Amino acid sequence: MKRKLARRHFLASAAGVGAAALFLPGVSARTYAANEKLNIALVGCGGRSRQLIEAVRHIGENLVAMCDANEQRAAQAYKMEPDVPKHRDYRKMLEENAHKIDAVMVATCDHHHAPCSALAMKLGKPVYCEKPLTLTVREAREIRRIARETKVPTQMGNQGAATDAFREQIEILQAGALGDVREVYVWMRFGNAGLRERPTGEETPPTTLTWDCWLGPRAARPYNRGWVSWSAWRDFSTGQLGNWGAHATAAAFRGLNLDALWDEKVSKSPRIRVRPIAAAESNPWSFPRWEIMDVEFPARGQMPPVVIHWFNGDDAPGFPENIEVMTGAEAGGAGCLSLGMRGKIIASGHNSAYRLVHDEKAEPIHKPQPYLPRHGSHEREWLDAIRGKIKEPFSNFAFASREIETLMLGNVATFLGRPIEYDPIAGICPGDDEATAALDREHREGWTL
Repeated sequence: MKRKLARRHFLASAAGVGAAALFLPGVSARTYAANEKLNIALVGCGGRSRQLIEAVRHIGENLVAMCDANEQRAAQAYKMEPDVPKHRDYRKMLEENAHKIDAVMVATCDHHHAPCSALAMKLGKPVYCEKPLTLTVREAREIRRIARETKVPTQMGNQGAATDAFREQIEILQAGALGDVREVYVWMRFGNAGLRERPTGEETPPTTLTWDCWLGPRAARPYNRGWVSWSAWRDFSTGQLGNWGAHATAAAFRGLNLDALWDEKVSKSPRIRVRPIAAAESNPWSFPRWEIMDVEFPARGQMPPVVIHWFNGDDAPGFPENIEVMTGAEAGGAGCLSLGMRGKIIASGHNSAYRLVHDEKAEPIHKPQPYLPRHGSHEREWLDAIRGKIKEPFSNFAFASREIETLMLGNVATFLGRPIEYDPIAGICPGDDEATAALDREHREGWTL
């Protein structure tokens, strides 16, 4: 195993300096016949994994390997597939079984999304990774680069992106049917876990947990059961910005061409400004219970500058009453409101349903003719791309990484407690060394991208 770990570390180090040789011989992705079943490995077998298992069964593929460092959390999923081999270290599973695995689905805790996806892609495996795609800004950029160089089909799991409603919203926004859109409101009513103090004291880990593998890329520390409530901690979670922000912002992010800011042909020196407006108390290792922030984007071609207003947590001042006044309805758990000169789109948290409201004082809204592909199934779309039936999935890593990169800037801003300005082409906060350093976290040896 030591020799394999050393080889893995070499590959990761080479990738970090832009090496082109990312594939291992003999295990790169191949072409599949239309009726040939794919052999899929599932990494992360907690709550979300059970829906993925059902999807694999329904579509008719083979599940050939499962992995989770926490067997207690994985118990229900493991019972669904008792005959599938089980593993605790996905690095060992993927490298030793690369010849048996055609594609990988990732549904781990947030901090493992990028390392696992990166390793699978370097082994030539198509990857489906649940949102959020990465934990940090820098990871998002690395995942995008690896996906571009390996050219394997990829999909981030924001399931609303597969719906006709999601794609129709994009067509409306891109066509300018609402007129100029200068404000977007995105909300999540549940809030974050809130202020927490670091767990102290060392406990004996249960036999069902491989603590070192669970920690993965994060700094080593004694086991304490408090850490396993991972969604409370910045070391392991993205908070609601990654959890629900990844769903609720996706249609507007794409429809308003915000992902174009990474293209030098669109803007030579774009700037994204993130301003925390108000937030509950937090600290360097936990998230504020509630937060309000503005994310300001410059013009993109003919589209004017736009601000995304983020409201998270019912205790945020003025929320959700402000949303309910603007939408004319009770605010659901999460959602997105795009305000245009001629009307507005009021969308659900997944962007999988929406209302188009016409401003009676403005010109009528005319929906454009549909031009984006309709598919219906998020997982099947990824599998169809593997088989070559379609060019690429809609929520591929090239797009998804830019959305997540932007959202993770919000976590940097609340971590620092002040505004930051970001250059998406250079990947830095110009003139702000403290903010630039906060764009990433150090990865332990053996878990680098």
